[in-house]
Amino acid sequence: FAMQYLGSPYVWAGNTPGGFDCSGFTQFVIANTVGIDIGHGVAGQTGYGAFVEWGAWAPGDLVFFANTFSEGISHVGIYIGDGQFIHAENESTGVTISSLYSDYYSSHYYGAYRIV
Repeated sequence: FAMQYLGSPYVWAGNTPGGFDCSGFTQFVIANTVGIDIGHGVAGQTGYGAFVEWGAWAPGDLVFFANTFSEGISHVGIYIGDGQFIHAENESTGVTISSLYSDYYSSHYYGAYRIV
């Protein structure tokens, strides 16, 4: 489901196919696949589901990052397999796929949660 939005624009506070920010993207995908509204705040989205250990991810797990553009939990994406996750990264890339093992994302990794 999430993959159909690859290339969608990044829009601050966006949570529709017209444009997503990171937590708006995860909110939209979870609401339309699992039927749960996890809210639009990055940190608040960690309150849903069960914690997943590093490397034990399954497709659909939410992966969180800290101290990216601000202190604390500040970015989220959806794990898609093979160490990759889809996320609304920023204004220049929009919805894109990145590696959890990249220097940037592995150094900012906070944790993962499985909604179902």
